[in-house]
Amino acid sequence: MRKMSLRLPLLLSMGGTIFSLMGRRGMHKYWGVIFTCFSFWHVYQYRRKIYKDFYDLMEEWKKLDIFSSFLPSMDLASIIKKAEIASYIPGRIRIYSNQLVNNGYAETVLQKMIGSYKEIDNVKVNIVTGSVLIEYRPEVLRRNKELADIERYIKNKINR
Repeated sequence: MRKMSLRLPLLLSMGGTIFSLMGRRGMHKYWGVIFTCFSFWHVYQYRRKIYKDFYDLMEEWKKLDIFSSFLPSMDLASIIKKAEIASYIPGRIRIYSNQLVNNGYAETVLQKMIGSYKEIDNVKVNIVTGSVLIEYRPEVLRRNKELADIERYIKNKINR
């Protein structure tokens, strides 16, 4: 009984559910319950295949390099240009990126990359919201040409 094909019972119960819409409401409920039971039975029969397919999909996703589009050249300027700039106050910059959400690898890379600049005082990466808060002293940061250019880019983008 466990190996019985449920195609015909599922089709009949679905048809009964649809056609009972024209009749009494009570019949529609009964046909709906029957259809639901057959659906759950069908899923139960194929649960191993469903789990295997899901596991295979997860293994395939692990092989993909999903970080290559967000951290392409490990250049801070290119990363900031791809992210959404939420706020800019001299001394504080907050950026958002959906590619940071639940991404511990990108968090670690960004912490190390941004933290390597001695001109930046504090970096907070929140992988729940996908935000990065960068705190710095403007007069110290502007001594570094690369960081000064990035700050100028952010300032211009916010003022648009």
